[in-house]
Amino acid sequence: QRAADGSWDLNQECNSGCSCGPSVPYEPVCDLTSSVTFFSPCHAGCTEVTFSAGVKMFTNCSCIPDTFTAVDSFCPVNCQNDLTIFLVIFCINSLLSSMSHSGLVIIQFRTVDPEDKSVSIALTEMMSSAMAFIPAPIVYGYLIDKSCKVWGETCGKRGNCWLYYSDTLRYVINYTCAGFLLIALVFDFGTWYYCKNLALYDEDSNEDDNHPQLEDNNTKHNKQSLIQDQAL
Repeated sequence: QRAADGSWDLNQECNSGCSCGPSVPYEPVCDLTSSVTFFSPCHAGCTEVTFSAGVKMFTNCSCIPDTFTAVDSFCPVNCQNDLTIFLVIFCINSLLSSMSHSGLVIIQFRTVDPEDKSVSIALTEMMSSAMAFIPAPIVYGYLIDKSCKVWGETCGKRGNCWLYYSDTLRYVINYTCAGFLLIALVFDFGTWYYCKNLALYDEDSNEDDNHPQLEDNNTKHNKQSLIQDQAL
């Protein structure tokens, strides 16, 4: 439940006598009967700990009325199908995004004079750092912090985030990435529109350049044949 300041209050009536303050570290325990994960053994009202077959068990838990027992771990969640779908979509998206990189590099080199290629590379790296690599950790760090449900406390000050809103976190991160990709797609479309008639590989000029070389090779071959005939 939420406290008056908007933060989550993990204390309940069943653990009111355990003095579970904000300095209690995040150590999730699971009630296997109800599949409820508690923030810590203290918040589950557990007072004793035992080991069974190498598994850490908390017993005499006042917030678990049926078995009064909790396991030292998260409650199992079956999300294999969702994970598989996400990974497939992520891999396809990464493949499509990477396919444009080589073409953009070729366009960059073809649209500047040869003596300006090094300057164009430096300018590209500078813009990438200024608009992507430097602000990205700040932006995503802010979004991740906004998705925090429970903050830890160290020496009376806010510490690390112990627990996140999982739905909010994945929506914010994925929608933000999709938004940036959409903006990049608009710029890619503009690049295609203005550079669609740009000759990227100069196939005709390469063929013309190869003709003199072929003629020189034929001339050399004929001269060698004449020399051999004269020697015979």
